Amino acid sequence: MASYPSQQNLRELFDYSDGSLFHAKDLANNVRKGDHVGCLNSKGYLRTSVKGVQLLVHRLIWIWHHGSIPEGVEVDHVNRDKADNRIENLQLLPLKQHRAKDSREGSPNRGRKLPACVYERNGRYRVIKNKRSLGTFDTLEEAVQCLDRV
Repeated sequence: MASYPSQQNLRELFDYSDGSLFHAKDLANNVRKGDHVGCLNSKGYLRTSVKGVQLLVHRLIWIWHHGSIPEGVEVDHVNRDKADNRIENLQLLPLKQHRAKDSREGSPNRGRKLPACVYERNGRYRVIKNKRSLGTFDTLEEAVQCLDRV
């Protein structure tokens, strides 16, 4: 398993709001304070890079709130929606139970393309589908219409 930063380091790097992480400060590579953190990986999870290491955003959110993830457990999405990273939707499950849950219920993304995501920031809506930005829009309705055209 990748080495995850400490809670203190995460709180210096990121701000949390309603299931999302945002950059807490400007970075040299055109990343600005308030920018949304994460891109979809091939399994439908948000991931980001911290000091050159690819990490899963839902695990970062757990650490941001609780300080660590004990050995032998996984951070699980209660409602099985991999894009729903609200802290109230995350729980710790023993590894064996987590694997049994996945095999019993099947993967919700099996056989489907990656989901599209719409992120709201500063009153505008950004649409991402299959790891590609489709643009930003003034209203949620415009963002949804963009998805209908793709």
